[in-house]
Amino acid sequence: MLSINLDSAFLTAQAFAPGMKRRGWGRIVNMASSTFGTVTLGYVHYIANAAARQAIPRGQTPADLVGTLSFLTSDDAAFVTGQTLYVNGGLVRV
Repeated sequence: MLSINLDSAFLTAQAFAPGMKRRGWGRIVNMASSTFGTVTLGYVHYIANAAARQAIPRGQTPADLVGTLSFLTSDDAAFVTGQTLYVNGGLVRV
């Protein structure tokens, strides 16, 4: 799991960075599950039954991420770096 979640992001950035540098432009957007930044014992890569603590009572779909990803890869976000955006339907950890 560690290799999939960490090494893959590093190796992808390493592969694309030279081309982005040559062109003088590029975006790398890393995505993680909603467990990022939380301490949840026994769940390395997923949290089950999260919809019960979520303001929008449905599961997330890929379409829910389109607006955020469109913004982050646009010129409107050209000065945005190193941010964490939670696109999670209002999930609350208790």
